[in-house]
Amino acid sequence: MSLSLRRSALSMFVFVFLLGWAHDSSAIEVNGIRFSTTEKRTRVVIDLDAMGAYTHETMVNPPRVVVTFAASSITADIKRPVINNGHVKKVRTNELRDGRIQVVLDLNHDAPYQTFTLDRPPRVVIDVAHEEKREVFRNEAVEEKKPEVNKVKPAERPAREGPWIVAIDAGHGGKDPGSSHHNLREKDVVLALARATFEELNTRPNIKAVMIRKGDYYIPLRKRWELAEEKNADVFVSIHCDGAHRKAAKGTSVYFLSLKGATDAASRELAERENSVDEEAMKEQELGELGNILFDMTQNDAVSKSEILAETVLDKLFALGTVYSRGVKQAGFAVLKSPRMPSILVEAAFISNAEENRLLRNRNWQRNFGRHLANGIEAYTKNVEASE
Repeated sequence: MSLSLRRSALSMFVFVFLLGWAHDSSAIEVNGIRFSTTEKRTRVVIDLDAMGAYTHETMVNPPRVVVTFAASSITADIKRPVINNGHVKKVRTNELRDGRIQVVLDLNHDAPYQTFTLDRPPRVVIDVAHEEKREVFRNEAVEEKKPEVNKVKPAERPAREGPWIVAIDAGHGGKDPGSSHHNLREKDVVLALARATFEELNTRPNIKAVMIRKGDYYIPLRKRWELAEEKNADVFVSIHCDGAHRKAAKGTSVYFLSLKGATDAASRELAERENSVDEEAMKEQELGELGNILFDMTQNDAVSKSEILAETVLDKLFALGTVYSRGVKQAGFAVLKSPRMPSILVEAAFISNAEENRLLRNRNWQRNFGRHLANGIEAYTKNVEASE
């Protein structure tokens, strides 16, 4: 081989080696996109395999927020959420020719937003405010920094000794069968899911689970969280199945309490349907704004911790890999109105969807669901930084 050819080959080897080294040291993978909504904002979380540099900017006509990651790739089967809550339409991705990945939030209108990073696991969080845009946004490059103003405090462990007490509530029961589809009653399947979660939690250190409904009987909604408080529960989790006329509807949702309106019309209708079986709950709903104001005075802390619990639980349920995440939402569920305990309602899957109905019947899937739900509850008790 001539000297010039050897030099060319050596140069090519060095170039390829350095290119591969640069890729390995800086490339990141976008491996998940999820969202949650509250009355004040929509939060989109981009899960990464490692933290790296990114930029974010707004564009108009149509309005959107664009987050761009350098030297990145995207998981092949990643889900791109369709949100349609009146503020954010959907989330989509673009793979650019130069190797960059864009995550695009399509908005209904211009709105203020902020972005920050979290670790354990690494992720980028975008909060879109539910208000009109008030000032021109600046394009800003971010390199693995965490603005302090955006940090959300994780739940604090209650000042008490002994294990965390977790109340598990199987929805419906007795005279109230819940939704019934494909010869399966909601009250039966949620009792099985609750038992699976109860059994799994009681294998975890520093956690003691208690069952609110142990058999086929009805408990009024307010009485459920009162029973949990009587047992000194630190956390309340009510398990349900969703149902819809549209047979294609599917997925898992996690709710926490709202006294000032629901995340969307479907959430409001669901809460009204769940509350309608309980006459006392309907009377409380008619108390009006004064009752809500007085209730708010004692419940702000419980609601804020409920949001962290809901998002932590949905993170772990998403790892099931068999259900579609519909996000964290808010609605006025009477069963969640404890002023003391962080409380959530889990809609495990759609009993009206033929595919998810088959999952709900499967004993192995029930145990797997219980294990993942327990993972989320345990993560909350350990003060793991939530993917707000």
